[in-house]
Amino acid sequence: MYKIIALLVFSCLSWPAAAINKCTLSNGKVIYSDMPCPGGKTQQIAIQKSSVAEPDKLRPSTGIEPAKYERQLRKRLDLEKIDRDIGFYFAEINRLENNREAEINNLMRQGSRANNNLAGATFLNSLAQEQNAVALRYNATIQQVNNNIQALREQRRKIEEQP
Repeated sequence: MYKIIALLVFSCLSWPAAAINKCTLSNGKVIYSDMPCPGGKTQQIAIQKSSVAEPDKLRPSTGIEPAKYERQLRKRLDLEKIDRDIGFYFAEINRLENNREAEINNLMRQGSRANNNLAGATFLNSLAQEQNAVALRYNATIQQVNNNIQALREQRRKIEEQP
């Protein structure tokens, strides 16, 4: 009985930790799954253990000491992230400006329905006030985004100054 249990335990230990099946379906589409393919061509891909425990093997042979290399890499990654964030904020400003213009234009189109009397003048006055409110609201939001961009630029400058 113990021999059977030991045999089962050792046979389980010899199986790969995980495997992925690459399935090519009849229509040519390729899918990856942990289950065998329902039909079509199947190719099993074994997953290898990574060598994360040995970081020096991952570091390119640049002749730079590992600590300095890691600092340079961290600096470059931080700068790239800041640049992406700044790009995102510029896209956000563009979106806000377009939305502001669309709302103001919509209000201006509504003004064409005003009658040429006191009621029409009152309606046009309320539309003008609403246009100002829309502009102020969007301008405040755009200013906040610009402040975020300035803070990121300052953070970028400080990172660039680091050795």
